Amino acid sequence: MYSDKLTIYGEKDILENATAHIQEHLEGVAEDAAHFDLFVDKDKINTVKPLIKNLSLKYKFDFKWSKIEHKNWQDNWKKYFTTIEVNNSFTVVSDWEQSKKVNSLFKIIIYPGMAFGTGHHESTFMILDILPEIIKSGNSIIDVGTGSGILLIASMKLGASNGLGIEYDPVCKENFENNMKINNIGSEVRFKQISFLDQSNYTCDVLLANLNKNLLLNFFDTAKVLPSQIIISGILYLDLEELMKKINQLNLKVKLLKKKNEWICLLLEK
Repeated sequence: MYSDKLTIYGEKDILENATAHIQEHLEGVAEDAAHFDLFVDKDKINTVKPLIKNLSLKYKFDFKWSKIEHKNWQDNWKKYFTTIEVNNSFTVVSDWEQSKKVNSLFKIIIYPGMAFGTGHHESTFMILDILPEIIKSGNSIIDVGTGSGILLIASMKLGASNGLGIEYDPVCKENFENNMKINNIGSEVRFKQISFLDQSNYTCDVLLANLNKNLLLNFFDTAKVLPSQIIISGILYLDLEELMKKINQLNLKVKLLKKKNEWICLLLEK
């Protein structure tokens, strides 16, 4: 079986911006200094092709399409994966380096798969950075757009009692479950394959949502029950003003704003 691979070339901030616009149509991303390999959902090829053409004209980057065998995804992922440290709290390592000794409080092991969430991207990194200040022992967590489940793994290591990962993409389920298993997390964390458009009740202690601007706007339009603390990320700085209008409409308060390169992460409270 083959996957469609879209390779985009240019400066990192431009490539991140372009990727954010089509992230909902991707199965995975591998980042290099000079290019990104984007693995496109086979059912979204016809949607992505005109989008990427227009984005390349707008942001001035080059791209090419190619085919890659599904079995080669893991090798491709290994080529780009490096251990990442998030302050003194977390070290994220690959499953083939799970015996590696780390100096941080917690080690998170990630199994390669077609799912977002390794800690390398600024949006994920910033949530991992915030979590130790927010998660309390016994907390219940919901992670919208959970991908690999990395944020739930971090939350459980910090003392959360249970978690729910919501993800519309069925490709993520196996990867999510593998990651829970190799991090010794059991039935206290569940995977729910559903679109957040079909879910309105988010009763929990802390809600995590690492989504792009458009998905976050849709999420806030459909969510009827929200917890007292919400961490959102995946927001480009240039989109912050538009998103803040929605946040203010919902009477949510910004308690913390973090910025890393062109990306923003917010802690919101009711």
